[in-house]
Amino acid sequence: MRVVLHFLVKDVLSQASHAVQSQTHRATQADLSDAAFFDAEPDANGAFNMATIRLDRIRPRLTLAKDRGCYLVSEGLPALMRDDRTPLVAYVLGLDHTIDQKRVDHVLGADKFEFPFPAQMFVDALRLANKAHAKYLRLASQDGQVELTHSGKSEDHLDDIRNFNN
Repeated sequence: MRVVLHFLVKDVLSQASHAVQSQTHRATQADLSDAAFFDAEPDANGAFNMATIRLDRIRPRLTLAKDRGCYLVSEGLPALMRDDRTPLVAYVLGLDHTIDQKRVDHVLGADKFEFPFPAQMFVDALRLANKAHAKYLRLASQDGQVELTHSGKSEDHLDDIRNFNN
């Protein structure tokens, strides 16, 4: 199945900038079992002492998440927050937290997910988008392959949204 998601360039830029500028980053489940992120060896059961985790060794990244809406979020710490102390994220156009969750589930499936991506992948795409004066960043995924492109036309975004309903 091919999935195409659109974001406003300005929203992704704030997330990517935050991720790259942060000195430490949130650990994922995969990080918590990787010896490269700890100063001590695992215990006899193979578990690491969480007091020895080195968050400064985790590379900058953005995570594509789906729970209440679908969005990109910086994993930089401290988290990027709005004035009302809620997380600042870059929502997928047409799939934000204000729409009916059934629509989000119809487009992306009912399960919640988190997929981390290197922040540099977005920085490179944003540089190209900036040169082209693009308004939208387009993330397309099919068969485990992910492609980031850009577009300046809202019609491109609307065509992909219409295709979700088919």
